[in-house]
Amino acid sequence: MFKKILPLNLIISLRMFGLFIVLPVLSIYALNMPNSNHTMVGIIIGGYAITQMFFQVPFGTMSDKIGRKKTIIIGLIIFALGSLIAGFADNIYTLLFGRLLQGAGAIGSVITATISDIVPEEKRGQAMAIMGGSIGMAFALSMVAGPTISAHFGGVSTLFFFVAFLALLSIFILIKYVPNPPIIKHTYLENDKFKLFENRNLMKMNITNMLVKGFMTFAFMIIPIVLTKTYGWDKAELYKIYLPSMIVGILAMGPAAMIAEKKGL
Repeated sequence: MFKKILPLNLIISLRMFGLFIVLPVLSIYALNMPNSNHTMVGIIIGGYAITQMFFQVPFGTMSDKIGRKKTIIIGLIIFALGSLIAGFADNIYTLLFGRLLQGAGAIGSVITATISDIVPEEKRGQAMAIMGGSIGMAFALSMVAGPTISAHFGGVSTLFFFVAFLALLSIFILIKYVPNPPIIKHTYLENDKFKLFENRNLMKMNITNMLVKGFMTFAFMIIPIVLTKTYGWDKAELYKIYLPSMIVGILAMGPAAMIAEKKGL
């Protein structure tokens, strides 16, 4: 099982790493651009999530029709183009367009569906846990790598070019190492797709996830600005805040998963 999901885990980890790596320093970078203001900076920080939200379902539907791998390739190409546009941006509006385009390559749900297709049902929970751990690791690494790379290797634009390279690398991994998943037709929601919204537990998870991501995005906008503008921190020092936070978060994941598994929560 691990060999089957390793390439897909690597692809989703590289994509999430690419999204996360700019977050620790993006607000400072965007605020210093001509015609910038705090509202525009906020939209740029969270803009990828707006287009990602709108394109998740269409990408999922597309993957059912033309295949998972083709859909993932299309999403990664869009993501790479958005990263290049953001990297070359010399004004706030071009940067915003690049960020929106990054989010439009919404392949997260398609990769999750691909893992479900190629992994037996009894091992699916384990496969999803491994994927979650991989994303967590990518998040932790990006918190340190973002401020360090941008401070010493050409600024935030360099990060965006690096992200575009990672997207192209992911396409190579997908074509070379990911098997074609079987075509599976799900019929349990065919008659009434809106029944999904009647599931209270699912809606609770959705709302909780939305709040967590919202507060996290808010923190990534405010923390760098306050530390650099008010307290005079250098961008290269921001890891001193992010790294301890990530360590605590990673350590909390294990006990949380064990409690959920044992108590059925």
